[in-house]
Amino acid sequence: MAEIPFNDLVGMFYNEHIKVKYPKTNIPKEEIDRICRTPFLFVRKNMKRDDFPTIRLLHLGRFTVLENKVRKLTSDNETDYLAGHISPETYERRKAGFEAILSRFLHPERERLQIIDDTEDTPSYIPAELANLPDATPSTNTQTWED
Repeated sequence: MAEIPFNDLVGMFYNEHIKVKYPKTNIPKEEIDRICRTPFLFVRKNMKRDDFPTIRLLHLGRFTVLENKVRKLTSDNETDYLAGHISPETYERRKAGFEAILSRFLHPERERLQIIDDTEDTPSYIPAELANLPDATPSTNTQTWED
């Protein structure tokens, strides 16, 4: 199966489905492209955070940082500190964060499902026990994006 570039895929969707099903629509193709990219921009934005949350997109699955990526960042952090590129405070803050993330891989049963409220500039977490979720099974730090 040949790969189709994202722009071509959106164009095909627009021409074959939206224009056919809704011929009187005046939604520009650029707006459809923005709508299609929004979930992936959400993943990108949140995966750049220091705590590397696992993000679940409805119909697309879960996106999570790989353990080897965190191990590499831990190693790079130590290299930067030894070379004098970062302060001891920055080194310790990053090290503690990376160790917390690595503990997810070692003890995933200790983590609880969490929902993130991303409506404000500073995200806030709601523990699953307090959110009255129907299925709060042990999992990694999870976010859900719907809409």
